[in-house]
Amino acid sequence: EIVILFAILSLSLIIFNHLIRLLTVWYDSYVNINIEYSLTSQLFKFYLNQPYNFHLKESSTKLLEKVTVQTNKVVIGVISPFCQILGNVFTLLFLVLLLFFTDPLVAIVMLILIGAFYSSIFIRIKKRISNYGEFGTAFVGKAYKLIDQGFRSIKDIKIKNNVNFYMDLFNPLCKKVANTYIKLRFITAFPKSVLEIFAYTFGFSLIIYFLLAQAHQFQEIIIIISVYAIALQKLLPAAQNTYQQVLEFRFHKPSFYLIYDDLVSAVKESKSLQMSPLKKANCDFNKEIELKNIKYKYPDSEKNVLNINYLKIDSGSFVGITGKSGSGKSTFIDVIIGL
Repeated sequence: EIVILFAILSLSLIIFNHLIRLLTVWYDSYVNINIEYSLTSQLFKFYLNQPYNFHLKESSTKLLEKVTVQTNKVVIGVISPFCQILGNVFTLLFLVLLLFFTDPLVAIVMLILIGAFYSSIFIRIKKRISNYGEFGTAFVGKAYKLIDQGFRSIKDIKIKNNVNFYMDLFNPLCKKVANTYIKLRFITAFPKSVLEIFAYTFGFSLIIYFLLAQAHQFQEIIIIISVYAIALQKLLPAAQNTYQQVLEFRFHKPSFYLIYDDLVSAVKESKSLQMSPLKKANCDFNKEIELKNIKYKYPDSEKNVLNINYLKIDSGSFVGITGKSGSGKSTFIDVIIGL
C-alpha cells in the first residue's frame, strides 16, 4: 500500500509540474504576443496619422522595417528578457536564502564566486555585445532597402541579367550577421561551461589528492565538496539564465532606441489621434476651380516646386498638365486634392 501511495503521489507531482510548466509557457507567450500586437498596431496607426509631408521625407521601407522587424526585436529582445531577469533575480534570492538557512558559509561563498565570475565576463564583453547589436539593427535596414530595390528593379534585372550585382551586395551582409549571431550564442554559453569544468575539475582533484594522501578527514571532505556541488548545481542555472537575458537585452537595445521616440509618441497619441477625413473645399465644383497665389516647396528644400499666381479651370473642360520630371505635375495634383 505504501508503494502504491508513493507511486500515486509521485505521478501527481509530475503531472502538476508539467501543468505548471505548460501554463508558464502559455502565459509568457500570451503576454509577449499581445504586447507585440499592441505596439505594432499603435505604431502603424501613428505613422498612418502623420501628415503627408512626413511620408514624403520618410522611406516606406524604413517604416515597414520599424513596424514589423524592430518592434518584434524590442519585444523578444528587450521587454521579455527584462521580465525574465526580474524572475531570475527573485529565484536567485530565494535559492540563496534557502542555502543561507542551511549553511550560511556555503551560500555566501557560492554567491560571491558566481557573481564575481559572471560580472567579470560581462564587463569584458559588454562593448562587443553592443557593437553586435548595432550591426544587427543596421543589417535589417540595409537588407530591407536592398531587397526592396531588387524587387522594384526586377525588369532591369531580367533584361540585363545582373542578379549577381545584388547578390554580391546581399551575401556579405548575410554572412556577417550570421557570424555575429554565432559569436553571440557562443559568448552566451561560454561561462556556464567554463565554470562547470573548473568546479568539477577542482572538486575531483581534491578528492583524488586526499584519497592518495589517505587523509583521516576524507569522509568529511567528501561531504563538504558534495554540499558545494549541490549548491552550484542549484544556483548556476538561474545565474546563467540571468546572464543570458542580460546579453539579449544589451544586444537588442539599439532596436529599442531606434523606435523609442516613435513608440512613446504612438502610445501617447493612440487615444487622441483620429483619422480625419479631408475637408471639403469651399467652392462650387459645378462652376470652376480657381487657384490664386499658390506656392509650395518640400521640407528641407529652398526651391519652390509650385509657383502659381493665378489659374482657373472651368467645369467640364479638359486640361493637360505637361512638364519634365520634377517640374511639379504630381505636386500640383496633390495640392488640388488637399494633400
